[in-house]
Amino acid sequence: ACFTSTRDVHCHTKWTESVTLPKGCHKSVLIYVSRKANTSRDYSLISDTCLHSPTSLTHQHPIAMKVFLVAMLATVATAQLAKHQEELIEKFGSQNVKFGENIRSEFCNQCTEITVTSTGGAMEHQPQRIARYTKAGALWENMMPFWKSDNNQYITPDPMSNPIMYYIKWVVSESVGGFNAGLMNDAYTDGYNCPYEIPDQWEYEFERQWFVDPTLKVVCTKTRDM
Repeated sequence: ACFTSTRDVHCHTKWTESVTLPKGCHKSVLIYVSRKANTSRDYSLISDTCLHSPTSLTHQHPIAMKVFLVAMLATVATAQLAKHQEELIEKFGSQNVKFGENIRSEFCNQCTEITVTSTGGAMEHQPQRIARYTKAGALWENMMPFWKSDNNQYITPDPMSNPIMYYIKWVVSESVGGFNAGLMNDAYTDGYNCPYEIPDQWEYEFERQWFVDPTLKVVCTKTRDM
């Protein structure tokens, strides 16, 4: 949050980093962090921060200011990622969840990128799930992988999936583990099917009901061999 005094302008985040601009500044650095989405969504530096100050930080040290902002955003992203991973470790156990695109899983190991497409109801009612997903880790001692999109959606087994029972239900959700899913496949749950091997019967959620979208496709678009 930023506040202005009669002498200086200060900007602070919820972390320990802060920046103090010199006297005479009438504008400030704005860093906006959306904690709900767990990502730095927007940030901007007003280039004429101290337009009326000949000793302004932006005039004397423009490179230093840019480096500071990059370092600040990296710290924010790292802290949020670490928190998300800690939550998953707490939910699944340290032996049951691993992170990284190079994690090798027992099943569905070859596909490193999945693309979800639709021209029907899923695109209309769940557009945030229509995206490209890259491999981000694995569950159950590296048995099954999960994939993540740039807007923090996941292709993941749902909360009731149990590899011991040979039951895997693939969903597209805002979290690993499948809570609050917007896409799912309830037709191919027996055995260890990979999501990109499921040919049809993908469904989308709309007003707490599920509907089949024949145009909804989940396709592997990049493999380790490509």
